[in-house]
Amino acid sequence: MKPNRDEILLSRFLDGDLSPREMEAFESRLAESPELQTLKTDFEAVGQAVREVPTPAGPTPEAAWADVQRRMRLEGDAPSKAEDAGFWGSRLGWASAMMTVVLVALGIWIGTSRPGVPEVAAAEPAVVEWVETELPGAMTMVYQDDDTGLTVIWVQEDENGETANAES
Repeated sequence: MKPNRDEILLSRFLDGDLSPREMEAFESRLAESPELQTLKTDFEAVGQAVREVPTPAGPTPEAAWADVQRRMRLEGDAPSKAEDAGFWGSRLGWASAMMTVVLVALGIWIGTSRPGVPEVAAAEPAVVEWVETELPGAMTMVYQDDDTGLTVIWVQEDENGETANAES
């Protein structure tokens, strides 16, 4: 289920994420709307219930470290067959070496044997001239930020002046 605008604003209100102007506007809507007040009570109850869930106790750091040391001691006493053979005595070692040789040879061949392919000039960066949005009544503005060199796309959503900003 997708949350509606009131639920999103209420969540931001309870988290303290609204600007002072948004906070003032939302508090006035909250005072006038019994449905929004009920929703606020429900959200607060859920938050309280989540805070009251006990956190399961795990092993202490000292006990966890003792377990790791015990495992290291037990596994260190009996070396495996692969450890006895060493890296080059295993099939994995030889396969890794062969793949490395093949990849190096392929890289050299590709880098030197392209006589018919012309050099491509560096492309100019893409220029954003306009942005279309499916938000009803939204207004967009595109500009180049001189400080960062980024293209800023500003989308103004509605008559309340709430905005979303994306940089590329």
